[in-house]
Amino acid sequence: MDLTLHHLHFAYRGGHPVLNGLDATLADGQLTALLGVNGSGKSTLLKLMAGILTPDSGNIVLGAPLDQSLRQLGPRRIAHYCAYVAQNSPPPTLTVFDYVLLGRLPHQGGWSARPSATDLELVEQSLNHMELIDLAYTPMTKLSGGQVQMAVIARALAQQPAILLLDEPTNNLDPKHQVQLMDKLRAASREKRTTVIFSMHDINLALQWADRAMLLHEGRLLRHIPTTQLTTGDLSTLFGLRYRMLEGHDNQRWFWPETF
Repeated sequence: MDLTLHHLHFAYRGGHPVLNGLDATLADGQLTALLGVNGSGKSTLLKLMAGILTPDSGNIVLGAPLDQSLRQLGPRRIAHYCAYVAQNSPPPTLTVFDYVLLGRLPHQGGWSARPSATDLELVEQSLNHMELIDLAYTPMTKLSGGQVQMAVIARALAQQPAILLLDEPTNNLDPKHQVQLMDKLRAASREKRTTVIFSMHDINLALQWADRAMLLHEGRLLRHIPTTQLTTGDLSTLFGLRYRMLEGHDNQRWFWPETF
């Protein structure tokens, strides 16, 4: 499912504009990395796309087969299509299985509804996908920070979203698990045509997996490009530092800031 931003504006009450006139279309089956300094609007944009916040003006439109603005949809309907993973989610006093099962709520009749066989199967699939099946009946409060993060993403996958929105998804993960997570997100985008949009401060990690990059700068969209087109000049403008680039095998590129 495509997601399109039409001249999007947003400001928190009494504050300066956080986002100012964003226009972009994010295609299904692709990973898009949101890059920018703290305060550039990455988290705000993700919350707008998840329907948690409402734009002051402009529209966010979910593409075919729905072809509707988020403004026309209630929270439950939005949750049929969009799953959101926040930066830091404190673990609830539930088992991992029961927590991931919460991802099925938008597809059920309410809190009192009994989970169907399909619900239980999808939870098990999500736990397997995130390699949490052995921890299914462990309390969330007993997990490490990285395991909690994996469980949060498993819940989002159990939701079966067409659009998966993640704010700093590799927080609390060591390098090995960062790579494993990004592999799993790419697999979801390719196998299920899921539109995956994530913010990240690690530029090189983001660019190894993302298909496209949205560069947010001073409330505006500086560039929305394939990651292969990113330049040192883009990053210098974005972060206020001079960058160098190293090109390795298989056309992989690595960026790092010059020392002062």
